[in-house]
Amino acid sequence: MRSLAVVVVLASGLACAGTGSAARSVQHFFFAPGNTTSCQMDAAVPKIGTAAYCQTYPHTESVTLNAAGKLTICHGVKCIGNPPDQVPTLVYGSWLDAGPFRCTSTRAGVRCVVRRTGRGFLISPTSIARV
Repeated sequence: MRSLAVVVVLASGLACAGTGSAARSVQHFFFAPGNTTSCQMDAAVPKIGTAAYCQTYPHTESVTLNAAGKLTICHGVKCIGNPPDQVPTLVYGSWLDAGPFRCTSTRAGVRCVVRRTGRGFLISPTSIARV
């Protein structure tokens, strides 16, 4: 796999929690089985905010979901970056929650939604669809 410039600033690690009276900050990184799709989930992360982001390579597309359910889809190499080292794989049938989001690993791809509304996306190695 070729090395690509990082598009999104990523911190290593699976999750980090805020301290004191500040809102709880959560961050997850994971690969879908097959390692062609990687995702980042952020909830109240300083300097990043709250969003669910996934990208696929070599199809070179990415999608960002905000807390209101709005999607931003990007096509081309400018839209993807390198995930951090030692990112785990989210096995089929497993899910992660971060703030308002739930991302689930399915055989069809990764499905990320705003839990309250069910709005979101399904990303596979070849396509992105709204759900």
